[in-house]
Amino acid sequence: MSGALIAVMLGGSAMSAYAATNATDPAAKATAKTEQAAAKDPGYATQTGMIRTADEAFKALRDVHLARMAISKDDQETAKMRVDAALALFDKSEKDWNDLTIGDTEDPSNADRLLPIDVSMSLGETFVPGEATGDALKTATAQLQSGQHDAALNTLRVAEIDVNVSAAMLPIAATHQALQDASNALANGDMTAADQALAKVGDAIVVRSFSIDGIPQQQSVKASADAGAKNTSPVSEEHAQSEATAAMADQPTDGS
Repeated sequence: MSGALIAVMLGGSAMSAYAATNATDPAAKATAKTEQAAAKDPGYATQTGMIRTADEAFKALRDVHLARMAISKDDQETAKMRVDAALALFDKSEKDWNDLTIGDTEDPSNADRLLPIDVSMSLGETFVPGEATGDALKTATAQLQSGQHDAALNTLRVAEIDVNVSAAMLPIAATHQALQDASNALANGDMTAADQALAKVGDAIVVRSFSIDGIPQQQSVKASADAGAKNTSPVSEEHAQSEATAAMADQPTDGS
């Protein structure tokens, strides 16, 4: 099962958002409605559940970090062992990871599939504290803490709470190639080239943010939908709870 760090924090200027949503200017209201409609149509296939992530990818990234540390100490044997371990994780998991990937929503021409490795949530700029939103946040917090991540998203969506979902993602093909290049360099005794190849792994990580109604569709969700199957819970318990998640329940409910 995949894992993710679910973090929900109060973000943006709530009072500014409140003023904007209560503007009396008809033109301003019309513009706001147009922007809201556009936000609900991101222009790509979406899913209602939380983005699922790959725990094994975290292990591979840890091996990359340890390999670079070994190279800095001129420890070629340890560096090679760590790179080989990362490559083994990729070779073992790449087929399963393909079920978790999404296309680059900001660059559709990018053919490399992106693998989500970490997910966070934050309250958007239009969030306005109030009794109803406070109750919804508390309910969503409890659902997140009990592993009901899709249900938590639905709670926030029904309450019309502005939520942004951000995902850190690895391009699978490019990352695998960088690891292979590092392995080849180490086999040839070229520690500098190996370190440069490993640096590309971290440099290749991309972060994308989505609205609660614009979460991009993953391959596994698409396959399940095609088969008429119900999507499963997106994240493991390992990363399901965080201090930020717990703090969500403590947000003010009276607008103060």
